[in-house]
Amino acid sequence: MLMDNGVRLMGLGRLEDLPERSLKELRKTEVITGENDGMLLRIALSYGSRTELGDAARRLALDVKEGIVSADEIDHETLRAYLYDPLTPDPDLMIRTAGEKRLSNFLLWQSSYSELYVTEKCWPDFRQEELLAAFKDYARRTRKYGGLSDTGKEAVQEEGAGA
Repeated sequence: MLMDNGVRLMGLGRLEDLPERSLKELRKTEVITGENDGMLLRIALSYGSRTELGDAARRLALDVKEGIVSADEIDHETLRAYLYDPLTPDPDLMIRTAGEKRLSNFLLWQSSYSELYVTEKCWPDFRQEELLAAFKDYARRTRKYGGLSDTGKEAVQEEGAGA
């Protein structure tokens, strides 16, 4: 199915914690699908965002201690380079099924500017129709990446003018 659809599969997380047989099969599938040029499917195994951030901070601290990185050079891009997957773009849209309204320790760093779509549908019942509804909802949004919209900027300026 992955090969038929040009999907490239890659694992994400503390993969070394997987049972040896599972890790071997994952690595084999990553190699087999590695040249596919369609969608990238990331499968999170033995993954938690807090653990990822802790691992990144620990590796960065070691590199600072060894003089590989200067503490003065550390910014958000430096920290990003120490995450499990620094190259895959941040998700534009996070879809939560089963009415859950939380991120659940999943891609906390990467999803800081992601749009969130919540549906009551549970994952096994989440089908093409619901995915299209999520895409339509997303298409109506204005991405601000932490900034204010033009309307929001005007409201803040008006409030400040009377101060």
